[in-house]
Amino acid sequence: ADARRTEIKRVQGRVEQLPFQDNSFDMVHVRFVLMHLPPRERAQAIQEFTRVAKEKIHLLEFNWGTVTSEANPEETKEFEKLFTLFSSLVGAHQQIGAELGELVRGVLKESGSRAKVTVTHFERPEDDYTFEIIPLCTMAIGKLDMMLKNKEALKRFGRNALVELRDRFIALKNHLEISPIRFVPPEIVAVTIEKAVAEKRSPI
Repeated sequence: ADARRTEIKRVQGRVEQLPFQDNSFDMVHVRFVLMHLPPRERAQAIQEFTRVAKEKIHLLEFNWGTVTSEANPEETKEFEKLFTLFSSLVGAHQQIGAELGELVRGVLKESGSRAKVTVTHFERPEDDYTFEIIPLCTMAIGKLDMMLKNKEALKRFGRNALVELRDRFIALKNHLEISPIRFVPPEIVAVTIEKAVAEKRSPI
């Protein structure tokens, strides 16, 4: 056995009230979480990430507003349209990456933090990224199937609307499996928060 192996402890909690002491971790890394939170909880989550980190916090989010295609504009627009509809149903903010830097700076300013904020945009050229969106179609189909079995979802959105959206995702997925497309995928926006020296100190 490898003596260097470390047992991983899993902790379940709420992102807006993390079950950890201040400055518990050297670094906090959060990928594509904020887009799924309501606005109020996003701010609370950013405050919590900053509280439990000793030095740095890395936040990554998508900006779906950058998706384009010269080679396959129709299929790309169909996916964008379907994913936008699906995101609105599940409460996801597709373009949060575009405003992530401003959001983080606003939260830190309001809390009195002097942390340094750096924003980096990662873009990719137009190419065949079909292998990335087929799993998203599969995920959406599965989620919509679950919603069709949920009385609350049926009452809120209507069976016909959910069935239509699911069937359009199925049709698109089937098409993509035999006809890959080329497009510019959503950019990934990375925000790094570096805590000020005074904020790194452990409380007395």
